[in-house]
Amino acid sequence: MQIKDKLEMLIRLHFLIEQRATGDSIQLARRLNVSKSTLFRYLNELRNFGAPIAFCTEERYYFYESEFELQFY
Repeated sequence: MQIKDKLEMLIRLHFLIEQRATGDSIQLARRLNVSKSTLFRYLNELRNFGAPIAFCTEERYYFYESEFELQFY
């Protein structure tokens, strides 16, 4: 995967998390058209950027525990 494609995927994932529109890992992987293991790699990459990602077990979606602005520099 090229860097441009990877960045676009991270931006898309970030947007879905901000909107609390992810669903669980299976739904989110399908929405992004990636495998579950690839999804978890992307989630970890966002965490490496400092994203405070959490998962709501009651409503089954990913969210940010505090404000987070995705910046690439």
